Amino acid sequence: MAPFVIRAHRGRCRTRPGATMDASGMKRRRPGGLEAAAAPSAAMHYRSWAAACYEARIAPLLAALPDRAQPLARDWRGSCAPGRDPATRARLFPGAQFLLWADALAGPGASAGGEPMAAAIEALHNATLVHDDVIDGHALRRGQPTLLGIRGSAAALLAGDGLQADALELLARLDPPPSSACLRALGRALREVALGQWLDEPENWARVPAARRLAHWRRVCRLKLAIGNVGAPLAACWLGTARLGTDAGELAARIEALLRGFSVVSQIINDLGDWYDFAGLHAPSPSGRARFEESARKPTLPVLWRAAPGDAPATLATAGASLAATREALLARGRAEIDTRRRRALRALDALPLARPLPPALPDFFQSPALPGAGR
Repeated sequence: MAPFVIRAHRGRCRTRPGATMDASGMKRRRPGGLEAAAAPSAAMHYRSWAAACYEARIAPLLAALPDRAQPLARDWRGSCAPGRDPATRARLFPGAQFLLWADALAGPGASAGGEPMAAAIEALHNATLVHDDVIDGHALRRGQPTLLGIRGSAAALLAGDGLQADALELLARLDPPPSSACLRALGRALREVALGQWLDEPENWARVPAARRLAHWRRVCRLKLAIGNVGAPLAACWLGTARLGTDAGELAARIEALLRGFSVVSQIINDLGDWYDFAGLHAPSPSGRARFEESARKPTLPVLWRAAPGDAPATLATAGASLAATREALLARGRAEIDTRRRRALRALDALPLARPLPPALPDFFQSPALPGAGR
């Protein structure tokens, strides 16, 4: 299948980040950079682009892996697919992010040949989600049944392991083989997810002093979201210093810092959605889960924002009568936090040495995440 490449821009622009050309050909700075960019059209939305990219460039590689006749193998690979439901299509797709950032870093078509890496990232990301569902007992994710809900814990655990095996198979198909820097980045991301999941368990939360709970929440976010954030810095490692014309390791570190600061947005939406029944980063929709499912087990963000030191999560989670009165206040605080992180991310993106103009889906990744509107 032909590579799925955004071709809305040709060649590499030599203007400064955030600059445009006037009629005379002179460089001029666009006021506000990406922060002042117009709202994207439907064709520019990251969620639409990423699902299409997955289906065109990543899904065929997963479908061709060994043991595809085995029902469980089909199920665990199928768990990566976006499906037809809008909620499941508005996903993170970190493998698609890898391809998007490769083109943004080195120009249109630079991601060609990186499909095995992208598919490996998707497999590893979904392996962590399948295992997360087992740990948390989630029968639904994005409003759809999980492997745990369909097949039970034993099959779900094995499915997660199978996805990790698929990732190794895919990495072996990269030509040239992945560098040691790429493999270290993937290994570190997986290790951080495991540590973050463990620190997020109720028994560890119980040992965190009240004054340090919010800091602990931020640390858990940073660790648990590592595999979802790995695609962009990994693109810099994969392209390498010679191809980028700048130090790949330094650029990867800048991109990683950008994404670590912004990715907390997904947990803000997740935690508030636990109280008010929505889920999804780029297009929040009803989650289908029981309200307070997470908050009954551990301090989530609205619990931390509302609680006095020493309050028990279960007590707050069952105090449903007062939630309507605090809904808009909590959502307003969440929107303000998201807006702050969005502005920081877009400023950092504007300052990166990227091929200009950017693929439209890239700025939209940062511009489109939002909480439900007031009164919803």
